[in-house]
Order: sequence, then C-alpha cells, then structure tokens
Amino acid sequence: MRPNSRILLAKLLVPAALLAAIIGCGPKYVKPAAGPVTFFLSADPDPRQLAIQATMVKDAKQRGPCFWMFCGDLFADARVAVLTDGEGQKAVLEAAGVDAVLLGPEWLEFGSDRLGRLLASARFDVLGANLLDTLSEPIGYRYSVKKLGSEAFGLVGLWLDSTDKRIGLDRSSWVAPEFAAARNLPLVRDRAALVGIAVRPQGGADGLGADFYLGAGSAKAPALARPEPGQIGRLELTVADGRVLDSRTSQVFTDGIEPDPAVASAYDAVIASIDSLSASPAASLKAKVSPQALERMLADEFAGSGYDGLVLDSPLANGAIGSLTLGELLTLLSEPGRPVAVVLTGREVKSLSDARVVWRKALSGKRINPDQKFRLVGTQAFYESRPELAGRATVLAEPLWQTVSRVLKSGR
Repeated sequence: MRPNSRILLAKLLVPAALLAAIIGCGPKYVKPAAGPVTFFLSADPDPRQLAIQATMVKDAKQRGPCFWMFCGDLFADARVAVLTDGEGQKAVLEAAGVDAVLLGPEWLEFGSDRLGRLLASARFDVLGANLLDTLSEPIGYRYSVKKLGSEAFGLVGLWLDSTDKRIGLDRSSWVAPEFAAARNLPLVRDRAALVGIAVRPQGGADGLGADFYLGAGSAKAPALARPEPGQIGRLELTVADGRVLDSRTSQVFTDGIEPDPAVASAYDAVIASIDSLSASPAASLKAKVSPQALERMLADEFAGSGYDGLVLDSPLANGAIGSLTLGELLTLLSEPGRPVAVVLTGREVKSLSDARVVWRKALSGKRINPDQKFRLVGTQAFYESRPELAGRATVLAEPLWQTVSRVLKSGR
C-alpha cells in the first residue's frame, strides 16, 4: 500500500473508532417506569386517623402503584384487644386495605396458638423476620413480594429492640437484624427486583443491604422516617431495570380529608360489639368476693389443670367483686389478658422478692422442698418484671377475665 493510501485510511478509521468508543463506553440511557411507585407508612394512628389515611391511600392507589405499610402497635387499644382477642383491630385494618403490618412483641401476648390463628386469617401480610418461634423460624412472614408498576418489590420486616421484656414469651426469641437481613434478603432478591426493609422501633438501618427503608434512617439508600402523630409518611421511588433512579420523602398531614366509610363502619361495629359484651353479666353473687378469696378460688381452679398455685406481685383485683357486668369486671382486674405459666424450684420461690404464692389447697401451709419444681400461674406483668425468667413462660390459652367470669358463675 502506498504511503498516501495509509494516511487516508487512518483518517477514516480514527473517527470510526472514536464513535464506537463513545457508543460502547458512554452512559446508557435508562427510561424510567411510568410514574413513581409510592410507599405509605402509618404508625399508631387512632381509628379516626386510620380512616382518614385510608381515604388518602385508596385515592392514591387509583392513580398509581402503591403499598401501605403499618408500623405501629396494632393492639394499643387494650380494651379492644382483650375483648375481641385481636379480631377487632384486625378487622379495622382489613377494611382500611393495609398491605402489610410489622410484627412486634405485642403479638406475643396472645400466645403461640392464638397468634397462629390471627396470622393465618389476616388479609394482610404480617412481616417479622427476626422474631423466632421454638423452631428458630420467623413467627411472621419472612417477606412480602408485590408487583408495583413494572417492577416486583420485596419487603422484609425487622424488630430492632432486643430489650423488650415480652420477647421470650412462649419461648420466642430475637436475632440481630443484620443476621436476619443477611439470611432473608437473598431469598427476596430471587423473587423481586427491588427490596426494602421496614423496621420498628425507629432506628438506623445502614449496613442491612436493602434498596430502601421504611421507619428507619439511612445515609446509603432512600429512607422514610417514622411519621409523627397526625401524619402519614410517603416515599416515592422512580425506578427502572431494577434500580432506584430517584426518590422523594414527605410527611403528609391529613387535615380536611373525610374518613373512609368502610373503616368507620368497621370500627363502629367493633365498638358496638364491645359495648354489648361489656354490658353482659359477668357474675351474680349474693355476697361480695374479696381479692384474697378470688385468688384462692383461682388457685384451686388452675389446680385442676395441674398447676400448684398462683405467683403474684400485686393483687389480681383492685376491689371486692359482687354482682357485676363484664365491663366492670375488666375494670377491677389488674391484668385481664392471658396469664402465663412458669416452672420454679422451691428455692426460687423462696428467693422471690416482692412476690407471693397462693398455693392450691393440698400445698397450702406445707413445707416447701427447695429442690422440688412447682408449676405456677402468674400475670405477664410479673414475668416481664423478672429478667431471670426470660424464655421460661408459656402463655395460657384462656384470658384471665374469662377464667374469673367462669369461676364466679360456677359459685366455686
């Protein structure tokens, strides 16, 4: 080839090579999905606030893909939780259309059997990857996966506070969020393009490896903080090809929004049921029963199920009990929810400070062998006040108010 020909060829090849480099190495344009995906976050709204938030979220779902996460104490209203055994709150959240709830230790107060029925019947996912049962399996769902717009999103729920005294009921246990995230996020990523983590209580989440966070703070990924009272949190994600291209967070006041009729109706039905139940007779007694006499009656009642007595750090009732309604009985009982059973040695019984045992008749007044084991029934408050009993309490199937009502009606 002649020299002039080589120069001409080089002039032609250089621009071609430069163009190829520009096309092959330059940034790739990614077209985002049509409109953002929105995550709403609620935390402990009262029933009216929840109904208002439901109006807002249902309207948003008509306009684009949304996911509603509830990160509050579902059973904060103790009267509703005790009398409906958790069904009241569950029915209201179902009417609201919540997509998922983050499981916390308040669920453990129902005991494993009742808890299992609540989880199985709920029309929303109850997420709890790091609160474990006796088989070291998550009590709630490991994750939730839902198609939102063009992408599949996965969500994992984690409880951050290992010091909550209710952890250990029915031999439940807690594992570190980092361990639970490392174990479960790969499972979710096999099923979803983007994975988020929702946490309770509010805390930092850096290092957990999610693409976004709800109820947490993070410097490495989009994060929506726990909303203040009267607000609902909103996280908008613009995504494409399994990546978050942009994000925006806000805490939204819901002033001026009308409550959702379905939620208001569901709550009114729950309250009507509770009012009717509260007005029903709990006992019709000719003479009043003192708190001490009631405790002896219960000790003998539990003896029929193989228990040796009651272990108490305060009176079960704060006054004498006569003919009264169920609502009045609930007011008199210091803790009307489910009691727990613990096994203590005689030595442990003698070492209990600020507590006493009401023995069944066969053991009352007898000398206690320090090495003998005794099956005792106590309140959850008694268990939670003694760290040495962690992991040793079994939740009984029947709430205490039901046991007391049954014993009083029987006249024993």
